[in-house]
Amino acid sequence: MFKSDMRRLLLNPRIYISIIISLGILLRPLLTAVSYGLLRSASCSPIYLMSFPFASSDYVPFAAIFCVVPFADSFCEDFNSQNYYLINSRIGSKKYSIMRTLSVALSGGITMATIVAIVIAICVVLANAPDTEETTSFLYRSIWNREGIMLLYNGYLFYALRVLLAFLFGAVWATIGLFISTIVTNKYVTLITPFIIYQIAWYSLPGKMINPVYLLRANFEGIPSLSFVILYQSFLILLFYTLSVLGIRARVKV
Repeated sequence: MFKSDMRRLLLNPRIYISIIISLGILLRPLLTAVSYGLLRSASCSPIYLMSFPFASSDYVPFAAIFCVVPFADSFCEDFNSQNYYLINSRIGSKKYSIMRTLSVALSGGITMATIVAIVIAICVVLANAPDTEETTSFLYRSIWNREGIMLLYNGYLFYALRVLLAFLFGAVWATIGLFISTIVTNKYVTLITPFIIYQIAWYSLPGKMINPVYLLRANFEGIPSLSFVILYQSFLILLFYTLSVLGIRARVKV
């Protein structure tokens, strides 16, 4: 079932639509600045160039929806079409719930990690200067600077960790969407409700380290450590993974 879910995900145009729209939003400020001669007029390191997509594009406050769109409503499709009867009879409700929840979590993680990895790769290719303490000084109060991560291994550790955080962020919101679908098996509710929750959390938790908008970039100075971001998002994935498994089993167990 897991292989068929991954095939179903990769053949679904919605994952590519999510990636393309996200890249369009993220890269617009960077490409605009480059077209106006940014690279000719200033020394631009990869991390400095990343500030254009991630800080100037207004993408992050809306990022959760792009984690949910690719596959989070897949249980709704199975349930409403009664396809789960066939799957359940072949592999049982326990395995079905575990495999479906795992594939949904991976769908969000893969989508967001791919988006962030492509943006980082473009910034690395476009850069006309290496990362230095001067070019990264705008992040001096972030955990990346406090923990001495940004310049290690020519910045590649920083890039890899940013992709990891993107993966965790995507997995969190995809599993939240799946959990919602086990309560209300309506794909529109599944796709919209996580975004509403994300927006409410953003506005109701200003300056708080658990504000979800801060967790994708982890640049907020109030975040205590990188390990906090990783462990907190891993806890949310485990929590909603468990709730989703239990919710699916409650719906399909016969």
